[in-house]
Amino acid sequence: KNQTQVAQNHRVGVEWHHMSYWKPNRGASATREPEATWIEDDTFDIIQAEWTATLSENALLDTRFSHLKVWFPTFHQPDARPQATLDTGTGIYSNARDLDVERDRRRYTFKSDLSYYLSEWGGAGHDWKFGFEWNHSPIENVSKAIDDVELRKVNGVADQVRLRNTTTITKQAVNQLGFYVDDIITVGTRATIKVGLRLDKYEGYLPEQASPGGLWVGEAAYPERRNIVNFTSLAPRIALVLGLEEGRGSALKASWGRYYHQFTTGWPDFANQNGNLFDTYSWTDLNGNGIFDDGEQGTLLSRGIAADNLVDPDMKHPY
Repeated sequence: KNQTQVAQNHRVGVEWHHMSYWKPNRGASATREPEATWIEDDTFDIIQAEWTATLSENALLDTRFSHLKVWFPTFHQPDARPQATLDTGTGIYSNARDLDVERDRRRYTFKSDLSYYLSEWGGAGHDWKFGFEWNHSPIENVSKAIDDVELRKVNGVADQVRLRNTTTITKQAVNQLGFYVDDIITVGTRATIKVGLRLDKYEGYLPEQASPGGLWVGEAAYPERRNIVNFTSLAPRIALVLGLEEGRGSALKASWGRYYHQFTTGWPDFANQNGNLFDTYSWTDLNGNGIFDDGEQGTLLSRGIAADNLVDPDMKHPY
């Protein structure tokens, strides 16, 4: 972290935070063999630049830009074997995890705040704060499966096979734009009133994306879909602090405010047709080698159905 006074009233700064998280056997348990666990080696990085300017005796401007990157992979073990298997008779997972997933999560933020103080205006003191914030949060997930299948056995006997649509590359994003104004009003020596108003606009959408497919499905491409989630909210707040005696040894405090839910990038993905799907077939191990070979699938038991705009367009912004 570094801060530099570039002029009498101007200071700039930059900082970098890094965290590593190493989990060599995610999911390990008495019913999951070591080769059927994940390797999860996460990294979290935040880079931020800041400019602070003293505009006058009464005004201070603070502006920041930051970039958050979360690299969240869950990889197959190096000794994973074909093919990921669950024995529903014993409850044992073996050979490999069902999916190998690389998750690239980012957040770009620009934020600027202006503080302005007036010791006397309209018979009271005022401590104003104005600000706006812009966030762009995209995600990209890459999912793979060994041989694009997942097996089900019953006490070692072949039962079902899931034919996956991997490899899939899915994308989703959320944008947020917010504005706010606050005022702390000091009346005399005993009364303080805090009033505020915040306006936020959220949009969750699906960028243009494509998946290369694999053994059982071909390439799939999807156009951009905007406004999967789209909310504009206005949040008022008010508070009162009233001193009951000189020196404020005791005080009465009351407040009311409305606070809206913040959305994660997971919301638009509910409507993403480019998801991880599989068709389930009965399976007979014809050659007795313990793994699935094309041609051993039997009756289609269920088909993977892509999401179809599962976000209610009439949903209101929760608060």
